[in-house]
Amino acid sequence: FLYGSTVLGKTNLVQAIGNELMKNRPYAKVRYMHSDDYIRSFMNAVRNNTYDLFKQQYKQYDLLIIDDIQFIKGKDRTMEE
Repeated sequence: FLYGSTVLGKTNLVQAIGNELMKNRPYAKVRYMHSDDYIRSFMNAVRNNTYDLFKQQYKQYDLLIIDDIQFIKGKDRTMEE
């Protein structure tokens, strides 16, 4: 988790981490996404009863980067996942 005020470069830093992993491990599976997309994906899985597929989808990655993770605060079930 990276925490800090706005405009400090957290997004650039997490993207650089992902890029460095892919440079050093070309076959690594890296996924970068915004927390809104993760929340939407989770809610769709719950709504469509495809929760197991949701879990499988994210387990395939060597590195999962979720930007602006603070937006998950208060969404207990999403936070747990």
